[in-house]
Amino acid sequence: MNQEQERTYSIPESIVFRKTDEAFGGLSNMAPGFPLLVNGVRIFTSEALYQCCRFPTSVDVQRLILGQRSPMTAKMRSKPFRHLTRADWDQIRVKVMRWCIRVKLAQNLSTFGKLLLATGTRPIVEESKKDRFWGAKVTGEQLSGYNVLGRLLMELREDLRCHGAERFVEVMPPDIPEFLLLGKAIQPVHARGFGGVQTESVGSGFRERTITIMGELADDNWKDLVHFLAAAEIRPHNARINIELEFDQRTSSVDSKLDVLENLSKRLGIHYREKPLH
Repeated sequence: MNQEQERTYSIPESIVFRKTDEAFGGLSNMAPGFPLLVNGVRIFTSEALYQCCRFPTSVDVQRLILGQRSPMTAKMRSKPFRHLTRADWDQIRVKVMRWCIRVKLAQNLSTFGKLLLATGTRPIVEESKKDRFWGAKVTGEQLSGYNVLGRLLMELREDLRCHGAERFVEVMPPDIPEFLLLGKAIQPVHARGFGGVQTESVGSGFRERTITIMGELADDNWKDLVHFLAAAEIRPHNARINIELEFDQRTSSVDSKLDVLENLSKRLGIHYREKPLH
């Protein structure tokens, strides 16, 4: 991403976010309600994760940041320790932010993913009074700045739109030396609810869960979804795909439920039962 050139955006033509309680406030790194799980560590916000990455070798500082439920508090509590910031922070911070928001999406697909896709194709801009790097400042009916966060979000939106939830089953850590959390190298992050060994097989529990969800949420778009799930069966690593998001993106009613279940069960090789399976 070329960060050298400032951009100018028309406010009426853009998705602009400033406060987290606004319609698109969830796009902000300061938005609560998007919990994460990295290296088995529960993290309240993407801002806390981002701030932790400043201090890879300062475990006590990371613990302090991780203990804050408020993203703003996580940021503020890190400030007294800025002298411990890793030396290459300015060179890697965009890579880190790109990774943080990908983790946020992977583990909050049904909420953050929806919000991101709801922006359509309009420019996404973070309005800021002071920060022209991550955001942009108001000048009349325009916003001017580098808007790096907004541009990363647009990049992420395009990735989600083109490749779907499958793209975010696993998020690899960036190629950064000493990329550590609580003294351990940061491992690949998996979509929430589908963690585990990368080569796990698609067992009967997955198939039964699939049929149950289909019975609840499927509509006339079932054909595409059946093919999608059949593909997941022959590619085991896809078992961890966030199925709920796939349904939500592809369905809107409960039409043709029995046809859906019958055809899905045939393709997944399971005997169909009308009662939900647990």
